[in-house]
Amino acid sequence: MRPTAERTAKKGMGTTAPGQISIKVSSGPNCHSMANVKLLAEILLNGCVEPQPPIARALRETAAQLKKAEHEVMEFKTPFDCWEVAQATWRLWFQTGAKETLTLVASSGEPIYSTFKWYLETFDIKELTIPELFHLNTKQAEWRYQFAAYWYNTAAKTGTDRPIDALICPCAPSARFPHGHPVWWGYFSLWNILDYPSVILPLKRMKADPDKDAKDLNYVPKDNIRQDELGNW
Repeated sequence: MRPTAERTAKKGMGTTAPGQISIKVSSGPNCHSMANVKLLAEILLNGCVEPQPPIARALRETAAQLKKAEHEVMEFKTPFDCWEVAQATWRLWFQTGAKETLTLVASSGEPIYSTFKWYLETFDIKELTIPELFHLNTKQAEWRYQFAAYWYNTAAKTGTDRPIDALICPCAPSARFPHGHPVWWGYFSLWNILDYPSVILPLKRMKADPDKDAKDLNYVPKDNIRQDELGNW
């Protein structure tokens, strides 16, 4: 579970960049179960990376079970560009160009992990100037306001005249990845930059099925990717 950043005490907790407070470190418990959860839920997809068939089916089946239990379920679309938000998230995480992290890795004598290097290159991580940092902090505040307003305004769509209680979304677009393959972080890093509480719930009866989760032969990625990466879909 991810509570908001200041919800739990963090005295003595270490980080490679303690001066980075734009996206604060959150410390929350790991739980084995969650009982008596009552939801008025919406399904969130972020428009950047489509969930693979097992994840999409898990969302559909979860929505169906909630509806069966007489909960109201509807689709939720983020009020901003999630790719822009993801880029800002990584740049705020590594405001110094990941200098502290890279120095720590170098001190170990080990090479930097290739996937991490890919993230730094993909999100164009470099040391920010003060005006650049101020700009990203301002954008972060705008996105928090937009998201809160959009959430509040769902009251006009629900049957209770109240805003939704929760969002249901993937924590990753795939049930698994090959070792060393980059993972889309945008589904869960969104809650870091917004500083919203979040929790990952396991679906104990859900298993990937080659028949139910057949590969979509008509799938077209939203951006150019290497042909060998396309095989992972």
